[in-house]
Amino acid sequence: MIKLKCQVWVVITLAVLCIIVILIEFWPTHWTDKQREEFALSCSKTEFVDNLYFSVTGFSYKEVENIRVNIILDGKIIDSLYVHADQKQYDSSRRSYSIWLYKKIYLKDTYEFIISGQKPFVLSDMKMVMWPTFTEFSEGYQCIMGDYKTMGLVLNTNQNQNL
Repeated sequence: MIKLKCQVWVVITLAVLCIIVILIEFWPTHWTDKQREEFALSCSKTEFVDNLYFSVTGFSYKEVENIRVNIILDGKIIDSLYVHADQKQYDSSRRSYSIWLYKKIYLKDTYEFIISGQKPFVLSDMKMVMWPTFTEFSEGYQCIMGDYKTMGLVLNTNQNQNL
């Protein structure tokens, strides 16, 4: 009888703990205007990001096996390196390879990606923007590279000007 009471007590305690964890995890959270403004300001002051993921689509592995990256500041090449497509990270339906540039990426620099036999792909004018990440239960924001120029085309992912 005592053993049964102890087991019931353990089950009740675990159930209460699970309910508390669920309530904490899914309790609605909201940002104040001041929090949003401070986060947006902090995000806009970002000078670099660690590492850069990109994918190359429509190429054979031999074409993207070695991609030269020139890092340019004020019109001068300040560094060069090679990145390599990972054969294990191949998306066959899109003919796309995933590539990581494991380096500090300074937003003021220009990055020129040279794939053999192709016109260089240029990434420049990068800016970090505040990006909303809302869920059913919470309001949140991330700082992402949302504004940049590639091949002379300006890409702006910060479409919500009300943030």
